[in-house]
Amino acid sequence: MPDIEISGYTTHYEDHDFSTPWIKSEVVLIQHGFGRNANFWFQWVPKIANDFRLIRRDLRGHGGTTDPENLPWSFDRLVDDMRDFCDALNLEAIHLIGESTGGMLSVGFACQSASKRDPLSARKRDPLSGWRKLDVRHSLALRAA
Repeated sequence: MPDIEISGYTTHYEDHDFSTPWIKSEVVLIQHGFGRNANFWFQWVPKIANDFRLIRRDLRGHGGTTDPENLPWSFDRLVDDMRDFCDALNLEAIHLIGESTGGMLSVGFACQSASKRDPLSARKRDPLSGWRKLDVRHSLALRAA
């Protein structure tokens, strides 16, 4: 699937949308954790892409995404990578799903972008209760404190 040049490196992603073609789909950006790649979420494609445009992005240095030597590895830089990716694809109203580090990055991104991208939701996987929506406003309050 496609690659896009962003901030001096190549980002690999998969873009799926099997929904009704004449209706604009809401976007779900799904993010893997460290040591994995976008294929980690492959089994979710038929479940999500029937109703949403589903984008699976490889983190820097994972899967088909390159790892430039001149960019530091930090939580904030990885959140910036998500922002740059969304800006490059003109993604405004999105839903985020993340696993492990991908979940933390999704919440960080939601906190950073809540005023710019609306509606914005983040979800995490809770082993006891399944998928649960995170209250982004609560995360913003915690970050501001």
